[in-house]
Amino acid sequence: MDLQLLQSLWQESYRVAHSIPFLTTLLLALTLLLLLKPNRGGKLNLPPSPPKLPIIGNLHQLGSLPHRSLQALSNKHGPLMFLHLGCAPTLVVSSPEMVSEMIKSHDIVFANGVRTTAVDILFNGSTDMAFAPYGEYWRKVKKICIQELLSLDRVQSFQFLREEEVDILVKKIRCSCQEGKPVNLSELLVNVTNNIIFRTVIGQRNEEEDGKNRYGELWMRVMVELASFSFRDYFPSLGWLDVLTGVTSRLKRTFKEIE
Repeated sequence: MDLQLLQSLWQESYRVAHSIPFLTTLLLALTLLLLLKPNRGGKLNLPPSPPKLPIIGNLHQLGSLPHRSLQALSNKHGPLMFLHLGCAPTLVVSSPEMVSEMIKSHDIVFANGVRTTAVDILFNGSTDMAFAPYGEYWRKVKKICIQELLSLDRVQSFQFLREEEVDILVKKIRCSCQEGKPVNLSELLVNVTNNIIFRTVIGQRNEEEDGKNRYGELWMRVMVELASFSFRDYFPSLGWLDVLTGVTSRLKRTFKEIE
């Protein structure tokens, strides 16, 4: 059910983003951006890059499944590839060996996560540990997380919780077998993991007694929102269009539900 919801939300977002009114607004806005764009001199020694279009760069080469599009482009242009996604220069690394070397030798350079419109709104200005910029604040948040959630004493203190969830899992499997019903083990394991995380962090189960997923739909929506298109991410000077297209209001509604 969650997978169907994710696919439905993504398809709806993709349909809206490719509608005629949207493209008309985008064309007018990008024309204005082109007229105001400063002319920068100099040439950098960049990795291979697919042919790009004026203003939008390689955005047109990302289809409804961006990860598949990036894989196809990487197979053609190499494991280290440079894309121009509007005004956002993007380095795509598809080689595990290169990723390992980058993390080992240039960890600080790549420590800062991508700060997008969705991240800013949904995570209160990118103040969570996953998206906070590298620095003193991030180190303090990381320290608190380790002390309060990931220390040996804290992990051991939640052992009873994990045992309870595993016991519930075993009972569900036993009941399904006795009733002759098929068992979706993958779904059950995901639910157990989510329940353990939610009980550890907020003290409540993700799954209610009747089997309904209390927070699943909300967090699936958050995942879709994080990958949704925003003018501000690719064309910062056109960020005001996010208000007209309803992106900003939709993200704020989701943020209120998270709170």
